Parts: sequence; structure tokens; C-alpha cells
Amino acid sequence: MEIMIDISRHCIETASKKIYNCIISQYFNADTTDIEKNIIEKQITALAYFLENTSFSDLRNRYSKAGSLSTIAILIISENLENMHIKVDTTVFYPVWKQPKKP
Repeated sequence: MEIMIDISRHCIETASKKIYNCIISQYFNADTTDIEKNIIEKQITALAYFLENTSFSDLRNRYSKAGSLSTIAILIISENLENMHIKVDTTVFYPVWKQPKKP
């Protein structure tokens, strides 16, 4: 599954949050079919995992060093969510996952 992220006005984190909120609204739209809801549920799960577990400071740092001028990033989601990655032009970024907080 792939989710296109418009990064022309926002960083990947903010743009991903906007997509997440948009698809949540779409899920509850009365016109959304059960088949569409099934697809949206998978997108919601993947984006929630991505937003909760990605070290965005690391991702922003690596992205800025790559010097890409692209305005579109593609979040590529595999069955194992830990293998998801982001493709910008021909560059692939694997997120660094946050370490669990110790009590």
C-alpha cells in the first residue's frame, strides 16, 4: 500500500497528520462503502503507527541533507509496519523508530 504525502507546504510529520485527519473524516462519511472503509482502516493503522513511532527529528535531518526539491513523498507500507519506508524521488528513507520510554 502507498500513501502520497504532499510536502510542498509542510514537513513529512505535519503533512502525515493532515492526511491522517482527512482519512479519519473520510471513514465516517456516510457515502463511504464497506470496501472503502476496509482500505481506510489499513491506512489509519499504518499512519498511526508511523506518527507514533517515527523519530521525525532524525527523518527531517536526513531529508534536509539529501537536498531533494520534490514536493511529494510516498509512504510505502508493507505487511510488517516496521518495514515501511518513504520514497522521495529516487531516495528511500527508512524511519528510525523511537525507543520505548523507560518508566
